[in-house]
Amino acid sequence: MPQRPPKTLIAVVSTVCMLFSVPMVSLWSLHSSTHSIDDPNNKLRAGVSPSLTTESAPEPLLYKINLDFKDPLGATVEAILTVPDGQLFTHSHAGGYQWSDFIKNLRVTREDGSVIPIQSRGPGQWEIKTSKGERVRLVYDVDLTFTKEMREGAQRGGQFFEDSLYIVNRALFVMSNAISARHVSFEVPSGFHIATPWHADTLSGFEVGDNSELADNFTVIGNFPSFQIVEGDFHLNMVLPGDTQAAQALIEPVMRAVLHEYIRIFPNTPDFHVLMAFFRGVEINGEGYRDSASLTSPDRIEMGNRVLWASYLAHELFHHWNGNLIARNDEGDSFGTTEWFAEGATEYIANRTVVRAGIIDRNEYLRKMETNIGMYEYWTWAAPFQGISIQNAGAKTALPMQAGMIVSDHLNPYFFERTPDGFLVH
Repeated sequence: MPQRPPKTLIAVVSTVCMLFSVPMVSLWSLHSSTHSIDDPNNKLRAGVSPSLTTESAPEPLLYKINLDFKDPLGATVEAILTVPDGQLFTHSHAGGYQWSDFIKNLRVTREDGSVIPIQSRGPGQWEIKTSKGERVRLVYDVDLTFTKEMREGAQRGGQFFEDSLYIVNRALFVMSNAISARHVSFEVPSGFHIATPWHADTLSGFEVGDNSELADNFTVIGNFPSFQIVEGDFHLNMVLPGDTQAAQALIEPVMRAVLHEYIRIFPNTPDFHVLMAFFRGVEINGEGYRDSASLTSPDRIEMGNRVLWASYLAHELFHHWNGNLIARNDEGDSFGTTEWFAEGATEYIANRTVVRAGIIDRNEYLRKMETNIGMYEYWTWAAPFQGISIQNAGAKTALPMQAGMIVSDHLNPYFFERTPDGFLVH
C-alpha cells in the first residue's frame, strides 16, 4: 500500500489553490439560441423568451446582414430605421476597439431613393436631417479582417476560424435612439449555423428588444460544435467556434456534471438563460455581455490536460452564483475587499466539484494543491505582501485567490449549511 501522508499534510492539501489566476466573467443573461438556417427542424435553440414587442412602435427597426467568408472578410448591412433626433452612432469605444473604424461606405437614403447628407460629429457619430417618424434606409460595409489575427482581447472583439466567426455585435451595428423593437436577419451560405442570445422568429431572423440587447452581445456564424444543458431553471447553450466534435465530446460531460452539482447546491436558482462561447486564444481570459459570455484559453482541449480547462470552466460558471447572485459590497473605499471571497471561494467550489464528479482524480487534485500552497506561502513571505490582510489584498490578485481558498476550506461547513432557500450562508 502507498505510504499515507502525514496528517498535517492532509490538512494543508485539503485547501485548493489555482495554477493560474482567471478573471471573473459576469454571465448576466435572459435567453439564448443557436440556429441553423438550413434545417427548419433544428432544435439547438435553448430557452427562448417570449417575443419582445413595443406597443408604441409597432414597426420594428430592420437590419439585414449579408455575410460570407470570402476575402476580404466583411459584411454588408442594410437597415430601415427611424431617427427621431437625427443622431446615428456606433457603440462607444470599448474593450480596446474603436467600433466605428470597421464601418465603411455609410449611405443614407429616403424611401424614394433620394440621398440624405451625413455630417460626422466625431468617431462613430453622425447627424442627418429627417422628418418626424420618417423611415430611412442605411447601407454600409463592415470590415471584419481584424478578426483574422489571433490577438489578446479577441473575446472582446472577434475571431475568425476559417469555418466559423465569433463577432461581438458592437462591430456590426449603426444605431439610432428610436424606441422600438429591432429585427435582425442574416443572409449566409447554406448550411451555416447562427448562435445568438436573441429570440429566433424565423429560420434566419431574430427579434431584439433595444440597442443594448442588439450591440452588447456576440454572434457566432458558420460551422461549429454546440450543445445545450438544462438543469432546473438554468439553461446553458454552449458553442465552440474553431473547435471539433472531439473537443465537444470532452467538454460537454464536464459541463453537465459541474452544472448538475451547482444546481444541487442551489436548487432554487432563479430562471436563467445564457449563451456561452469557449474558444482557443492567446490568453486565459473572458468577457461578460448582457445575455452572453465568452471564454478563451491557449490550451488545446485534451483529456490529458483537463485539470486545467475543466477547473477553468467550472470556476467561471460558478461566478453566476458567487459574483452575480451573491452580490459584493466593495465600492468606493471598500473596493477589492471581497475579492478573496469572490475568487477564492469560487475556485474552492470549482475544484471540489471537478474532483467529486470524477473529472480529475485525487492525485491530480493533490498535486495542484501542493503547487499552489507553495505559491501562497511565497506570496505571504514576499516583501510586497508583508502586513497585508486577506481582506485588503484585493488589488494583489495572487494573494486573495489563494488565501480565499484556504479560508473557504476551513469555513466549508458554515458555507454549506442548508437553508430553506438552499443558498450559501456565511
